[in-house]
Amino acid sequence: MRSGIFIRFVFISLLWSITSASAQVPFKLYNPGDYFAGAGIIGINFGSNAVYNHKSPLTDTEIAALSVQNISSFDRSATRFYSRQAARWSDGFLIAGTLLPAGLFIAKEFRDDNGIVAVMALESILLSSAEVQLVKGLVKRPRPFVYNPIAPQSEKRKKDATASFFSGHTALTATASMYTASVYTMTHPDNKRDPWIWTGAVLIPLTTGYLRYKAGKHFPSDILAGFIIGSINGILIPQLHKK
Repeated sequence: MRSGIFIRFVFISLLWSITSASAQVPFKLYNPGDYFAGAGIIGINFGSNAVYNHKSPLTDTEIAALSVQNISSFDRSATRFYSRQAARWSDGFLIAGTLLPAGLFIAKEFRDDNGIVAVMALESILLSSAEVQLVKGLVKRPRPFVYNPIAPQSEKRKKDATASFFSGHTALTATASMYTASVYTMTHPDNKRDPWIWTGAVLIPLTTGYLRYKAGKHFPSDILAGFIIGSINGILIPQLHKK
């Protein structure tokens, strides 16, 4: 119940903060560059998905050979957790978080921008998605719950159990929230609501990451990497399209 109240508070606060007087949108699309970039990002997504699908799951022998002692002290605590409820909450944050850019269209200036903001949002999110899938496909890092004796063996045998690095939930929510904050604050410089916007933009992915940690899905280093990479994508794309 407390988690539900917190979720509503964070999302409502961020969406409330982006309603204001009309302003000039300081972005533009670069044609045909954006078309080529978009096609390239979509292509990378398909390729990354193919790489991920060719991963092999852990065998029972490999699972039995894993030792918590081989994990750094920074990450070791994650092996104590396994929670399906926390995983479900993190999925909710992922869905709500990736929809955050749509909240920009509450403000009239974004509804009248000829789709620039929507295209940039898709570029940002698809870029993060491609990076997540590619790295997960190339790096075979067992999730923390694989080390936890209370987690079902059937879950440990799944291909997804080797996809710990890096946190896709954290990366995608960071991309969407940082993108939303960047676009709004760049359109409304010196706005008094900026602290609200950036606080919400940081809290959403960090809370998502914490839930993934409690679920036994990710190590702190996975979450940190996801937060950094997702944040860079969310901030970089608007900067590249600045007039």
